Amino acid sequence: MKIRRYRSQSHSRRSRGQSLVEFALVVPVMLSLLVIAIDLGRAMSAYNQVGSMAREGALYGSLHPDDDSGISAAALAESSLSGTAPAVASDVEDDSFDVPNTTTPYQKITVTVTYDFKPLFSFPPLPDSITLRRSVEMRVTGS
Repeated sequence: MKIRRYRSQSHSRRSRGQSLVEFALVVPVMLSLLVIAIDLGRAMSAYNQVGSMAREGALYGSLHPDDDSGISAAALAESSLSGTAPAVASDVEDDSFDVPNTTTPYQKITVTVTYDFKPLFSFPPLPDSITLRRSVEMRVTGS
């Protein structure tokens, strides 16, 4: 009987030690996956925010195509991004469609918002920053 008890205690100790080693090997991998998932969520949120900023800038620009500072202000007012401020660029050009019964073409405005997203943690295969860029075109309806 004593021999059996000794064997079961030894097996229990080895099992606990094995569990601790497995835990120590799995925890860093799981934490890395969690951090990558959080950064991926932040990047998708920032990408959606950049698109929303470009739409707001294009909407303002469709009414006021000559007001570059107003377009930029309208786009940046939509921003809740942290870190460096996004860059806003706008360009007005003739559309490929012509206004019926006139010789003047439609005009369109293109607003491009660029933002450098920086992940919380840098991993060797991933870059230190990711450039997010969204462009929106709208027909000019203002003066």
